[in-house]
Amino acid sequence: MSKEKKKLFLNRFPTKNLKLNFMILAFFLIYIFSMFLYPWFDKEWNWQHVQNVWDRWQGLNVGMLAFISSVIAFSISKYHVEKQREREFMAVRSYLPLSLSELQEYLYSSSAILRSAWESLSAKKLPEFNPIYLPKESILIFENCIKLGDTEIGDHLSKILTKLQVFNSRINSIKQSKSNETQTFINYMTSTTHRNLLVYFYNLGEITSMVAKSYAIGRGKDDLNLSNPVWEDFINAYQQLDIVPENYIADKDSLETLTKRLIKKP
Repeated sequence: MSKEKKKLFLNRFPTKNLKLNFMILAFFLIYIFSMFLYPWFDKEWNWQHVQNVWDRWQGLNVGMLAFISSVIAFSISKYHVEKQREREFMAVRSYLPLSLSELQEYLYSSSAILRSAWESLSAKKLPEFNPIYLPKESILIFENCIKLGDTEIGDHLSKILTKLQVFNSRINSIKQSKSNETQTFINYMTSTTHRNLLVYFYNLGEITSMVAKSYAIGRGKDDLNLSNPVWEDFINAYQQLDIVPENYIADKDSLETLTKRLIKKP
């Protein structure tokens, strides 16, 4: 067993707490040394002395054997459950690339809506577009991956799912019925401004960056990079979405400066 596999095994069995597993292992090693090795060296390989030690600590030995048996039985059961979870996750994970592709189409459509809304707001016109919905099958695959994946993968996909639902609610709030009345547009401006749209662009770029990182999960890579997106990730995301950060400025704050400032926030 390689060093990485040993560490992975200790990180899961018998518990999922690596420090606790090391403590249990260290306790077992100390017990074995003290009970089965040290007595031989203590009296220069005196068999009578070893028997006396074992007889004196008979109660402890019986308890330890029962405890060790319980830990081994629990670890074996947990191992089989873990293997079953991994097999189920592999089956669900195979659908993740398709789910991510569908999400990318949704994100690109959202980009077109935001760009159109920005232009309409600049021209003092009400934007017109049909409501946009999250792909239900993709969301279902995400939910299954969250249930069956490990903590890192589950947390990452859960963040995407949460951000997607919030973003979907925000972008659909932009939709307004067409009207030529000035008062209607004035009312619309109270809820939708260039500043709001600038934040929506950032939200869209962040989600797109996180989705791009998720493809490594679908490919089954071990060296996952699911850290928070950096500026380079946002650049790639904005390019995919046909968004030029320098072209979107609100209150003397461009999309580029807003993105860089929000990235630095904890």
